[in-house]
Amino acid sequence: MFTGQLHAQLREGLRQVRGHKQYGETTLDLYFPWPFCRVDGENSPVNENDIIVPFNIAPWIKGESDISEQIADLIDSYDFTFSLLRPEDILSLQRVFKIERTAPLIFLIARSNGRCVPNVPNVHAVYTADLVGQIDGVSNYNHQGAVFRKLCEAACCEGFHVFKQVKQDPQRLLEIVLKQ
Repeated sequence: MFTGQLHAQLREGLRQVRGHKQYGETTLDLYFPWPFCRVDGENSPVNENDIIVPFNIAPWIKGESDISEQIADLIDSYDFTFSLLRPEDILSLQRVFKIERTAPLIFLIARSNGRCVPNVPNVHAVYTADLVGQIDGVSNYNHQGAVFRKLCEAACCEGFHVFKQVKQDPQRLLEIVLKQ
């Protein structure tokens, strides 16, 4: 789960931001919403420091689980959230995503999968696959992570105010990463 091209790009962006002098004004965390792969048996979302079973396919969350509520609480604890979930994962979490959030929730997704993103206020789809071929290192397999890495690079070069710009206008993300 914490392997592969997409994840390598995402981690590189996080590494840059965490090493920047402005980090602390802004906090970026990486979470994977499924607890089923945890080695410790805890029933909460996995973060990057947890010890997990090393596989890349997440099980779907069943409607009777309290995991959806835990994920909703986690999302609501941030000023805004980026989602790099796969379409089937988004669909499995519709109970979380179909509710209007107080803070923006931004899905980095391919245009062909945009139908999975609920049409709810403060929930946004940014079509990152549109940048394949326009930015070095962006492929069909890692477009979400690579675009996030480019956003982090922009924040480190221009200042962390770029995160506020994206929060106010999620579509601005594409413009920001294309300038980088």
